Amino acid sequence: MTNKELLSKELPDFVKEWDGMTKEELIEAACGEVLDGLRMQERVSLFMEECTIGMSKTTYTLDAIKEQIKAKKESDINEFCFLECDDAEDEEIIKEIKERAKKSYLA
Repeated sequence: MTNKELLSKELPDFVKEWDGMTKEELIEAACGEVLDGLRMQERVSLFMEECTIGMSKTTYTLDAIKEQIKAKKESDINEFCFLECDDAEDEEIIKEIKERAKKSYLA
């Protein structure tokens, strides 16, 4: 199956629009799509760097990315708990965690 046929199944209106374009319009549109893809790649790389632990520039499956994000969240929680518990009394810790939980939950 060709790429055009595959895309027609996903986005038939998109393929129909491109079918009516001249060569120059197609080249311009294709270049725009490539530039958008490059910008998206930069955004995803930044997100992966900031929101996961140890992700490289390898292509990952959605499930692998979800697991990495989950691990980062867990790490952030552990770091928060460590920092809150360091030199604090039990009541202070509970109060701070409850305040942050309310802010996070209501946001």
